[in-house]
Amino acid sequence: MSKNRVKEGLRGHSCRLPGQKRSAAWRSCVMVFRHAWIYPVLSTLCAFIAFFVCYGIGVAKGNVNAWLPFISDGGAVPPQSCIFGLFLNLSAVFVVITVYLRHRQYMTFYARCSSFTGHWRRFSIAAMFSGFLIAVGISLVANFQEGRATYFWHNIGAMLAFWSGVFYGWCQIILAYILKPRMTPLWLNHTRTGCITCATFAVTTLFVCLLAHPFVPKGTSPKPEIPENGIWLYEPGHPRYVNHIMTTFWEWILAIVFEVTVASFAWELWDFDVELKVTRKDEVRNEIFDVKTTSSKMDAAESDRK
Repeated sequence: MSKNRVKEGLRGHSCRLPGQKRSAAWRSCVMVFRHAWIYPVLSTLCAFIAFFVCYGIGVAKGNVNAWLPFISDGGAVPPQSCIFGLFLNLSAVFVVITVYLRHRQYMTFYARCSSFTGHWRRFSIAAMFSGFLIAVGISLVANFQEGRATYFWHNIGAMLAFWSGVFYGWCQIILAYILKPRMTPLWLNHTRTGCITCATFAVTTLFVCLLAHPFVPKGTSPKPEIPENGIWLYEPGHPRYVNHIMTTFWEWILAIVFEVTVASFAWELWDFDVELKVTRKDEVRNEIFDVKTTSSKMDAAESDRK
C-alpha cells in the first residue's frame, strides 16, 4: 500500500518481549486516511446507481413507464429491487460517515476560533444528527420497498430522508456563511444555496401534489387501492396523469439536487485527513476519529477572512 495514501504511525508502541507483562507492551496505533473526500462521492455514486440502473431495468422489463415513474418504482420488483436495496443501504452508510466528518471538520478547523463556541457548536451537532436521520430515512426506503404491505414505512422513510436532507443542507449553508475564516469559498456556498433552494421548492411541491392532488380534476373517482407491488401506472389522458407526472418530476429533481449537494462536500474534505486511533481499553483517549487540516486549506481560509 502506498505511503502517500495510508500511513500507520505507532505512538507509544513497544514490542512485547518474552516474559514482559502485557500492560507494558503495545500502546496505540494511528492510521491516517488521506482521501476523506471519497465518502460523499461514494454516497452520491451509490444513490445514482440505485436510481438510474433500477429505472433502466424497470423500463426494459415493462414494470414502469419511461415517463415518469417514482424513483422507488424502479426498485419495487426483483431483480432490480435487490440492486436498489443494496446500493441505497451503502449510500446511507456513506452519508453517516460524511455528516460525521463534516462536524469533525468544523470542530478541528475552528478549534481556536471564538466564533465556533457555544450555540454554533451545538448548531453543528444538531445538523449532524439531522444528517443521521437522512441515513435512517434512506435505509427505510431501501429495506421497506414499495408494496401494499410496506407502503407506510416506505413513505415514512422517504419523508424523513427528504425533509431531513433539506434541513441539513440549510444548516451547512448557514454555518458556511456565518463562521469566519471561511472553510467553504463563497462561490461554492452560493451554488449550494441555489441547490437547496431548488430542493426546498421541490419537496414542498412534491408533498402538496401527493396530499392535495391539485392537478386532479374535480369529480374524479377516488384513488383505487394500492397495487400489490406499489407501482401506479397512469397513461396520458388519465385524470390523475398530470398530478402523477408533477409529483414524480419534482421527486427526481429533489433527489438529484440533494445528491449533487452531498457530493460537493468533497471539496472541503479534499485537504483533510481522517485519523483513526486504536488504543488499549485502559488508555485515556479523547476521541476515536480526528480530522486534521492541512496548511493549504488553512491558508485559503485566512485569505478569505474578509
